[in-house]
Amino acid sequence: MRGVLLQCDYEQLLRYQRFINLTNYEEHFEQTDRGKALIYSEKYQSDSSLLWNDLLREMVKTRKAEWSIVPDSYIMYPVTYKEQDRLLECACYDNQEIGNYMHYMDIRLQCETGVPFGKDGIDLMERYKNRLERIPLGRLRVRITLEMILDILDHEDQPVGCDAEAEAVLSIDRLSHIGVLTLVSLSTPFLLSHFLDNIVRNQLMVIEENGEAVNLYAYMQEKWGLNASGTPKSYEMIPKEKNCLNKKQLGAVLLSETIYEEGEDFGEFTDAEILKLTNSETGMGQYSRAFVVAHTNVLLDFEKERYRQGCIMQHLPAFMWNC
Repeated sequence: MRGVLLQCDYEQLLRYQRFINLTNYEEHFEQTDRGKALIYSEKYQSDSSLLWNDLLREMVKTRKAEWSIVPDSYIMYPVTYKEQDRLLECACYDNQEIGNYMHYMDIRLQCETGVPFGKDGIDLMERYKNRLERIPLGRLRVRITLEMILDILDHEDQPVGCDAEAEAVLSIDRLSHIGVLTLVSLSTPFLLSHFLDNIVRNQLMVIEENGEAVNLYAYMQEKWGLNASGTPKSYEMIPKEKNCLNKKQLGAVLLSETIYEEGEDFGEFTDAEILKLTNSETGMGQYSRAFVVAHTNVLLDFEKERYRQGCIMQHLPAFMWNC
């Protein structure tokens, strides 16, 4: 096996991650005579290692600001289920990163949710915690397509880029039979606004082993017996400053709307809540190091120095601890 050792800065590393399907690779550090080196080793043979197709290549020419964003994405679908045994049979524990994610979530659940007591002195939160279980359901191969509008009804299912993998983790409450299915995409390889638009439009597709593309909701019902029970929520961790997007682009992402070609005028935002968020230096952030905003179904965290892309982070927001 041969390789080439390249020295690059953080921005160059993110651009490199745009050209590979990161979930196909194991990321680790090795000590060399020049210091530590970040190494990518292929986990398994895949026909989707590259992420480009002709449509994406053409779109990126006029979407450079959006394409420069390489977020870690956590998409959370509220679900209901009937058969717990069926879910446990589908469990897949072969991914170390997802194992770390579940471990950190358990720590947060145990340490950060408080200790409320009822009148009889029973620790109500402890009783609730004991009902929760997280089940890794393995890797999904997902696809996004152009948004469905009247102009392209005759050209359905045009993929924007190649298919990419995301890990599925299910958190369930054993008593109420409700749960949250979380899709984890580290170094998300898609145009972010198109990805979010596909999610809220229920256009996200899963590619089965036979190559057939099926709707995610249909897949989760057929594969795991899960039924969608509400609107999905998205948490995006973005390792850049807020000003990487202009106010129109930032507002579009908050609303899960597609960002169109740079320079195209699709009107100014007039909604007072959106304007307040986009004009703020820190948004909902409690510290000056980050810009954090949320609206409807999206939470965005812009923080350039907080974390290194491609790693599960320990500092997850409070609303994810029970997910």
